[in-house]
Amino acid sequence: MLSVTRKTNDDLPQTITKLVSAKLQEVFPQTIHFKILILGISYKPNTPSIKGSLVIDLVENLNQNNAQINVFDPVAEPNTVVNIESLSENQQYHLIIKATNHQIFESLNLSDFALPQALLFNISNFSFKNINP
Repeated sequence: MLSVTRKTNDDLPQTITKLVSAKLQEVFPQTIHFKILILGISYKPNTPSIKGSLVIDLVENLNQNNAQINVFDPVAEPNTVVNIESLSENQQYHLIIKATNHQIFESLNLSDFALPQALLFNISNFSFKNINP
């Protein structure tokens, strides 16, 4: 049973990549290169450790699909695997992925970083919603 659970968990980055890629193609059919912001790389909310985080694999998978990825996590420890960007309202995204539910993200106005028709994907419940309805 544990090996099935481990396999499912290890496959999550690829599953999420396929899911968000299909949804982006549906919403933005004329777009080839998607801009994606990932909020959170830490393994657990409100903690700095990235050890065991599957977000690193998700970033790699999305990069292989020709997406432009920015990651923002002011809580995470410094690392050399993924750049932790600062947020700029000059950058706008097709998709924002809430990967880690840090409390600090609750105060963000996501529409400041969203293109028209942009989506939010919440990993914790595998749901999409429009950022600017």
